[in-house]
Amino acid sequence: MKKYIGILWMVFLPLMVWAQHDVRLEEYCKQRGFDEYKRQRAAQFQAFKDSLNKEFAQMLEKKWEDYQVFVGNKRPSKPVPSQLPVAPKDSTVKESFELPINQIVPADEPTPSSIEGDSKEIQKIQDSTNASQLYRKVDVNYYMEKIHFDVPANYESLMLGGLSEKSVAKFWSELADGDYDECVRQLRKQKQELNLNDWALYDLTIVMAGETFLKRYAEQSVFAVFVMNQLGLEAKIGRSDNQLVILMPAQTVIYAVSYVICDNIPYYIFSCYPKEQRSMAAVSTYSVSFPNPTTPLDMNIYEPIRFAWQPSAVTYTSDFWGEAVPFQINQNAIDFFGRYPQVDLVVYANAQMSEELKIWADRQMRPFLKDLDEYEAVNVLLYFVQTEFEYASDLDQFGYEKPFFCEENFYYAKNDCEDRAILFSYMVRNLVGAPIVLLDYPDHLATAVCLNDDTVKGDYYQVEGKKYFVCDPTYIGANVGETMPKYRKEKADIILLK
Repeated sequence: MKKYIGILWMVFLPLMVWAQHDVRLEEYCKQRGFDEYKRQRAAQFQAFKDSLNKEFAQMLEKKWEDYQVFVGNKRPSKPVPSQLPVAPKDSTVKESFELPINQIVPADEPTPSSIEGDSKEIQKIQDSTNASQLYRKVDVNYYMEKIHFDVPANYESLMLGGLSEKSVAKFWSELADGDYDECVRQLRKQKQELNLNDWALYDLTIVMAGETFLKRYAEQSVFAVFVMNQLGLEAKIGRSDNQLVILMPAQTVIYAVSYVICDNIPYYIFSCYPKEQRSMAAVSTYSVSFPNPTTPLDMNIYEPIRFAWQPSAVTYTSDFWGEAVPFQINQNAIDFFGRYPQVDLVVYANAQMSEELKIWADRQMRPFLKDLDEYEAVNVLLYFVQTEFEYASDLDQFGYEKPFFCEENFYYAKNDCEDRAILFSYMVRNLVGAPIVLLDYPDHLATAVCLNDDTVKGDYYQVEGKKYFVCDPTYIGANVGETMPKYRKEKADIILLK
């Protein structure tokens, strides 16, 4: 029997080996075929993009139109009370009262972005031995994050022959002739790795453009718009007097930034030039947009941006905690927020706090919320925000309107009604998990919280079939459901939050 088994093994073993070899060969051929397919797709896609840029450069040669420059809208400011209102001591809410609503402002939802990559980022397959000949290294310091970009080597010698339409079109064509894909790919990579929102991506692009064309501000402007169009951001080149500027629309109002109206859309004016630039009466630009799909700036910060860690030690003295509590805040985040354009309040309210501060705030506050029901926990947070910060107007602190992102409250330790409402809304959502809305009065900002307890009494707004009870972080000593008397009859805009 063993003899027959041995003979069978001698017969079938070569066939099994050949079968395995045949499978591997088939897989190899399939992989080779797939690699070839990827090469063909990459080549086709590159040819498509090259044709888009070539056609667009031809459109840039046509006469640009003049557009009137409008001075940036001043951000609405809330009047500053001479002293903070204080609720009557030992006040108790014994009845419920529905307050009037002016309008309900829906929450902003994330907009599908075209920046994630073209067809999941079709990679160009390049010979690594020639890479050093194709590119030069450009080192960028982005809020202490050291980033190396591979920029086409021939860009170093590119120069604008002037600011005319033909000069800009020629420069655009020369940029398109370079191997710019690697530069665009690296920007997309940084966007994903650092959790950059659209504004941070624009900011990084400007820094990279500055290092690519040192002190050549016109070239920086065209290059920045070129790259942003490839990334999927809507941007145009503008010309005013003897400089080129960057024109970009946004999904929200950007205050205190001049703009032009193109096709009934505000395009905000940004510049690579040093800040000491002259005011503009008019800007000329082209009416067409880049032919590949592009989107306006989304100023929302949906995820915490991962800035390089630069600790700034802050000692937070708190009557609430009964002691001075030291903690560290990321100076790079504070610097970024300090330069952030002024936008609508909902952007600040929905912005995510940095992971470091979120962990610290959670560790400090959780012990005070332990074993409390929802109503009691919200009241504790309300008292905390009411009493733990000095009140100061933006004009007194900065000389201009500046709503805070959450961590800025702990850095500056002085805030106003807007900052308190935004911070309180964040703490309620993250520490209690209760839905909350902003109450926007003409001269004040407060909040209202939706509670599960049907026995809660107090002033409330009926929003989408649910009661939201007033919580005012500026009305010192007020509990859930207590409204400043002057606002009980005044209609409020209800701003929904995520």
